[in-house]
Amino acid sequence: IVKLFNKGVEYMQLKKWLNTKWALKGDFSLIDVGFDYYVTKFINREDYEHVLIDDPRMRGDNYLIIREWIPNFVPEEDKTTKLTA
Repeated sequence: IVKLFNKGVEYMQLKKWLNTKWALKGDFSLIDVGFDYYVTKFINREDYEHVLIDDPRMRGDNYLIIREWIPNFVPEEDKTTKLTA
C-alpha cells in the first residue's frame, strides 16, 4: 500500500515517478483504491523487498508512505496523521 503523506498526486504522474524512482528489474502494477491510496503488485520478490525496505521515501517535500498489505484495509478509515522520518 502506498500513499503520499501530505498531498495526493494524479495516478499517471505517480506511476511515472515510481517507475523512475524505484528502478525495478521487473514491472509493477498500481491500483487506485481511493483516498489517495494505491496498492502495488510486483512481478518479482526482489523488487518488492527493495521497495519495502531500501527505497528512499521522498518526493519533493512530501513523504511516500509504504506498508505491507493489510487484510480488509479500508482507505477512508485510515487515520495516519504522524510520520517518523
